[in-house]
Amino acid sequence: MSTTDLDTSVHNALPLNLQPTHYDLQIFDIDETNDTFKGLVTIDLDVIQQTDRLVLNVRDIVIDNVQLKFNLTKTVTEVGCTIEPADVVNETVVLKFQETVKSGSLKAVINYSGVIQSNMTGFYKSTYKDLASDETKTMLSTQFEATDARRAFPCLDEPNRKATFQLSIATRANYTVLSNMPVLYCRTLDDGKKFATDSRELKVVQFEKTVVMSTYLLVWAIGEFECLEAFTDRSYNGSKVPIRVYTAIGNKEQGRFALETSTKVVDFFSKIFDIDYPLPKLDLLCVPNFTCNAMENFGLLTFRATALLFDNEKSDPKYKTRVAYVVSHEIAHQWFGNLVTMNWWNELWLNEGFATWVGWLAVDELYPEWNVFSTFVSESYESAKSLDSLRNSHPIEVAINSAKDIDQVFDAISYLKGASVIRMLSQSVGIDVFLKGVSIYLKKHKFGNAKTVDLWSGISEASGIDISKLMDNWIKKQGYPYLKVESAGDNLTITQTRFLAAGDVTPEDDKTIWWVPLNISVGSGTSVAENYALTEKSAVIPRPDSPFFKLNKDSVGVYRVFYSADLLKKISKNLDHFSAEDKVGLLADVNAAAIAGFLPTSKLLEFLLHFKSETDYVVWSEIIKSVEHLNSVWSETSDQRLSDSLTKFCRELFASQSERLGFEPKGNESYFDGQLRPLILLAAGTSGLEPVVSRCLELLENSTAIPPSLKQVVYSTVLSQKNATQEQFDLILQDLYNPSSPDTVETILISLGSVQNDLVIPQAVKLLEDCLTGHGRVALMNVNFLAGSLATNPKTRVLVWNFVKAHYDAIFETMQTSVILFDRFIKTLKEHANISIHNEILEFFSNKNVDGFNRSLQQALDQIKTNYAWIQRDKANITEYLNVE
Repeated sequence: MSTTDLDTSVHNALPLNLQPTHYDLQIFDIDETNDTFKGLVTIDLDVIQQTDRLVLNVRDIVIDNVQLKFNLTKTVTEVGCTIEPADVVNETVVLKFQETVKSGSLKAVINYSGVIQSNMTGFYKSTYKDLASDETKTMLSTQFEATDARRAFPCLDEPNRKATFQLSIATRANYTVLSNMPVLYCRTLDDGKKFATDSRELKVVQFEKTVVMSTYLLVWAIGEFECLEAFTDRSYNGSKVPIRVYTAIGNKEQGRFALETSTKVVDFFSKIFDIDYPLPKLDLLCVPNFTCNAMENFGLLTFRATALLFDNEKSDPKYKTRVAYVVSHEIAHQWFGNLVTMNWWNELWLNEGFATWVGWLAVDELYPEWNVFSTFVSESYESAKSLDSLRNSHPIEVAINSAKDIDQVFDAISYLKGASVIRMLSQSVGIDVFLKGVSIYLKKHKFGNAKTVDLWSGISEASGIDISKLMDNWIKKQGYPYLKVESAGDNLTITQTRFLAAGDVTPEDDKTIWWVPLNISVGSGTSVAENYALTEKSAVIPRPDSPFFKLNKDSVGVYRVFYSADLLKKISKNLDHFSAEDKVGLLADVNAAAIAGFLPTSKLLEFLLHFKSETDYVVWSEIIKSVEHLNSVWSETSDQRLSDSLTKFCRELFASQSERLGFEPKGNESYFDGQLRPLILLAAGTSGLEPVVSRCLELLENSTAIPPSLKQVVYSTVLSQKNATQEQFDLILQDLYNPSSPDTVETILISLGSVQNDLVIPQAVKLLEDCLTGHGRVALMNVNFLAGSLATNPKTRVLVWNFVKAHYDAIFETMQTSVILFDRFIKTLKEHANISIHNEILEFFSNKNVDGFNRSLQQALDQIKTNYAWIQRDKANITEYLNVE
């Protein structure tokens, strides 16, 4: 790779003088008691420009000694060097040569000592209970994305410094060892050397050399595993690819659904990308302690339990979709991210946005009855637009100046807005043409690095369209537009303006003109004016020859539409003619219009009432999301009568559907009614609908018999009652501490946020407090399920904020080593709607080090101001509409 390929103009990068080509890495003397290990890494580097130093990334590593060998025209000479003090801030160390090297190659042999982490980054330790013996067991594994390979071995830890790797690990003879590639050899040490802390025998496992890849994709795992194995249907290089799901002993059967999905997905992606899966095997490993859902390490994917394991008898059925999607997403990365990697983290969306969209495409191919793209519209597309409507959002392609900035962009913009603009573009040019362009891109850049412009070039070649011209503003500019639609005679006037949730766009904010595909719909299954696109501030187009119409068919375009009152009225009378995706888009747009002040909130409530007889799961999901946010924000008016009136409105909204569905599945009910039941019953129960509350109380009396799909319904409903008892709270905690399935813990932590009884509220908050300060029984990896739920509860969110203020140093000490977790915890502050709390938060963090979460903090403050302004503007309107006396 030439130095011209390595762009350092917008970030702090390592010097380009030396380019790594291969790492030979040995890990040994693993001490699980003292959490230490030793390593020996040999790095082969090409000399690109003359230099007298090698700069490496290191963190939590001590370099013991270094030997440098210089090779020029087959003459090898040793070069002396000194190890300069490590730069802790930039996480680098300089090896200063005693003479300048000008060309040829260099071999750096480095002995070092490292730390086995406990914070789910680098080379780290997980603990778990063995199912058979109830003993505490240990698993060792790695998590290197984004910049934590440097915690496990000295390296050039940047995505465009690709190389090959050969790994060997010395560990207990009874352990299974996994890595990116198949095992090359395994032998028991015969020199009498035993394990670091006891007399057990050791073995050395060496793996085959990897393909060229980035450091963050290297992986290894060590522990007592069992596995399920299957093979792809297609053959690759003459043989079928073995795929295995590894778990702790006793859990492998819960990995069967993931295994069945994986074999099909590998074949699906190999077909649509027209590139065979590039490695000789694929493993999927369940890791007990894991920050995110999963990690796409080349050839060995790692997961938290709820993203990989599914128990047909005990798991909540909704987790089946989650497993299918997360597995598909990570396998997609084997091509998009691993085979071809973004040049630098500012283009993270190339990895994550595409993998999100194509992951859902795979699930839709395998399980078409799930209609997952309607779920995508509500959960992904609308989530992206919510975040991107804040003034402190960021463009999809965002400047990343240092390693500390990277984790903050693993967010809804990079993943979900990225996926949404990919969906918009693919629908516009045609999915087959789009995928042909993707294949061109992957083939041209395989085993290398690429930029956004390279993807656009491939799709342009396939489509004959200048894709950069259409998409540059979507990628490089922050935000998205809303379209104002007005009718005059036979024409429509459509105007685009940047949308901000607070409704306070200034001329300075509104300088971007987006390419906006209008895609006008006159009902489900039909489409007119397919080729209309708005490419200027305003345009006049012919009005469709139909009594009603809607822009943005199936909510594909990344924008909002605000209609004049008469047009919205006609849409409201014809909702049955639109798809679920259309209805979700309409609901979200009306909700956003009310929050931003384009419509009075009473009009939002009126619009919601049109959906009382709706039976689609995804549409109800959007309705419930809207009313939950409404209740959460408006509970801070300090007007109990208004809060009670809103709760009554919700009960009336949910009543007919909760009665229709009931608690027992009907013999011939649809798949979607099975999804809808827990959603409706949860909303009805937590709003106090009496028949639902009574049935939940009955079910709790025999809690072991609660169907998995109704566990959150029952627990949340019971805890949301003001007369919930200590006995009920303790019973739910027993299930938390002795979970019956992988998803039980997450379900219960979310349920605990519903507490309303003053007796148990402090106990729920105490669970969070203990976790935040490293003293609790709730694993840190799950902290934000509880934190997020307590934040949406008006009775607990201030208690949590008060604890944060009083114990911030202890919280920061616990969470600083897992920046992503802390960043997501900070996001929960956005639920407040009180301007005095806003000012407190602003003042509190004014003298704190906010590196790694400043963007999320500013976004939370944006949202609080928006919530507060909504209340101030519309309190009289909503009070009058609800007849509050």
